[in-house]
Amino acid sequence: MKTLFCTSTDNNFIDGCATMIYSLRKNLQDFESNDLKVYYTNLSDAGKEKIRFAAGPECNLTFVKPDDMDYCDGATTIYGKENKDVYLCLESFNQPEYDTVVCFDSDMLCINPFDYHVVARNQADFAAVRTIQAGHHRPLSTDGHKKVGQDPKFTNFTEKINGGFWIIGKEWLTGKVYKNLREIVVKETRGISGADQETVNRYCRRKCSKSNFMMLPDGYNFKNWGGFGGDLKKNIGRGGDNLFQLCIDDIKIVHFSGRRKPWATHIKSSDPNDFCSITDLEGMSRSTAAKMWHEYYEECFGEKCHSSIMVKTKCFK
Repeated sequence: MKTLFCTSTDNNFIDGCATMIYSLRKNLQDFESNDLKVYYTNLSDAGKEKIRFAAGPECNLTFVKPDDMDYCDGATTIYGKENKDVYLCLESFNQPEYDTVVCFDSDMLCINPFDYHVVARNQADFAAVRTIQAGHHRPLSTDGHKKVGQDPKFTNFTEKINGGFWIIGKEWLTGKVYKNLREIVVKETRGISGADQETVNRYCRRKCSKSNFMMLPDGYNFKNWGGFGGDLKKNIGRGGDNLFQLCIDDIKIVHFSGRRKPWATHIKSSDPNDFCSITDLEGMSRSTAAKMWHEYYEECFGEKCHSSIMVKTKCFK
């Protein structure tokens, strides 16, 4: 069975991408026996070398710059209309030579082994993690924590999935689904800022059922780990480090979504497209997940991530 791991990155996410790939190499015993593709539209040679180093000498790594992305010209994204990088994740559906594709965001960290053969073994077409996860409804909440470590299961598609991580089975890799997704972008979602994720969700609502779709547990794409101060009185915030500590053994992949990038060089600016940043340095300093990211980086590269504002300000407690 031939498996591909794939992600996308740009020059702002090099450290995140490299550290995620290293964490996969560390925690998945047979990671280097599979192929790895890194998609990009703008990536420096130095960035490629850093990612290649993290992937290790045995990894069959290919950097791919697609030349047929006219379909998303002018489409709205969270990074502005000229940025096509968010649509690179759709390339994961155009891999007919593979039996399984594991697609992950470059702002993640694998902290425990996980079963990426679950889709192929169960002859499913697609598997992903719900967007509304444990701890979603208020700061420091541990509600739903048992779902972090539950088994993957076949289910009807009733909850939106997050685009940070998914596993695709062979039937959806032929290029047909890829073509349909591009058509949805052109005809339906190009004006939506989260169109990449919404595009896949719309397709899944039409094509997924309990016979071909598997919901993965929250631990495969864990978002509510803290990293922000929140406000208990105003009920602002989701989950927290307490939830992360409670579930740490069941968490496979941490998702540093939003303005919670451990490698960020600065506090968020007034630019609404400035997502590679940190909103709450104090909150990040109390986060076990953020500390773990820095530990993995240092283990991989033999030095601290000196460009990170977390390192520059010595904010760890």
